Amino acid sequence: MLSKELANFTSKIKYVFLGFDVIQSFNLVGYMNNVFNKQNKSLSSKKYDTDKLMVMNDVISQTLGIAVQVISSFLCVYLVITGELTIGMLAAILQLCVNFVNPLMGIMNNIPLINSMKPILKKLDGLYSYKNNSLRGTKKPCFEDKLTKSNSNGLESLVGENGANLSGGQRQRIAIARAIIKKTPGLVLDEGTSAVDMQTAYDIESNLLKINDLTIITITHKMSEELLDLYDEIIFMENGQIVEIGNFEDLLNKKKKFYNFYKIEA
Repeated sequence: MLSKELANFTSKIKYVFLGFDVIQSFNLVGYMNNVFNKQNKSLSSKKYDTDKLMVMNDVISQTLGIAVQVISSFLCVYLVITGELTIGMLAAILQLCVNFVNPLMGIMNNIPLINSMKPILKKLDGLYSYKNNSLRGTKKPCFEDKLTKSNSNGLESLVGENGANLSGGQRQRIAIARAIIKKTPGLVLDEGTSAVDMQTAYDIESNLLKINDLTIITITHKMSEELLDLYDEIIFMENGQIVEIGNFEDLLNKKKKFYNFYKIEA
């Protein structure tokens, strides 16, 4: 349990560091501190329980070892006094008891360590018996050609730790593809196609807007009439406050803040 808790804690800390810019931009530092403190307390509690179990196990093993030696010593002395056992046999039996108790104490002390190794052995077994169950759809991916031509091994190319071997645009496209494969009901794109060329960005966004069961919230500064006209509603913000709300045609007809911004950007 402790090894699993440590793995979860390490994984969450890793994601916090990777997304720290996003956490700061959305003013979630306080919230993440609370999450970290809660996770840290949970881990500390698990660590305390594990240490307590180790101490109890050590005390029990030591007590059993001493009890076996004391009982066997008294029994052997009694047999020597009654004449049923010689002094030589007494020494041999006490030596055998010591040889018996030491391995028993070793086993007792290592039981927690053996239990903690089970999750690791399970993961190793999973790696040994790994089978490639990758998704193989019947339809050709819309952006496969552009994504795979730059990589010699195509879809079998290694992406590296956190996509280190991929460009920014490739990471964006893969992230969007994963969301579609998982059939995510809602998708938030914060400049989600900023690292790709304009034509690819248009193709991605227009195809996403054609998916019926997908709600898209897009944060963008790109003023493309063809795309903006496809959205049900546009929220125009200025200095962190909502200034106008409506569809593309209505906002243009009002000729206010959005209209002025659109004319400058267009």
